[in-house]
Amino acid sequence: MSVHSCILQAVDGNGATCWRPLRTVEKGDFFAIDFLHIQNNIAFSLVVGHSEKLQHSLDVRVSFDGVWWISDRLFKSRFININGTSTTNFHRLVFDSKQFPLELQSFRYITFNATYAFAEAFQVCDVQIINNFEINDT
Repeated sequence: MSVHSCILQAVDGNGATCWRPLRTVEKGDFFAIDFLHIQNNIAFSLVVGHSEKLQHSLDVRVSFDGVWWISDRLFKSRFININGTSTTNFHRLVFDSKQFPLELQSFRYITFNATYAFAEAFQVCDVQIINNFEINDT
């Protein structure tokens, strides 16, 4: 899945459809986003159709080149669940790289890796780059 413009759908240009493999998640499975070039201080949203429990279990990693990956367990606490979609089965997660540790704020790729098998499938429905986004810690 690659980011080609400011607003993207995961697969076919239709935000109502989702990318979904034909099987459940196995340990080591992952999905990734390629932003096409190194991004600095990027904020983006990700709409997923899989459960919050599955999303929270994923190991998030970033990379400059797609070969060397850096994992940080703090990534899981660095997103906001904005459940503003039409059904409760979909979750909009907002990632703001300014909230990542300083050395991980610039990257080209971000991947979400399964650390164990799960009895459901990944379901990625939309990716959107957000301009002028601020997270207010209250």
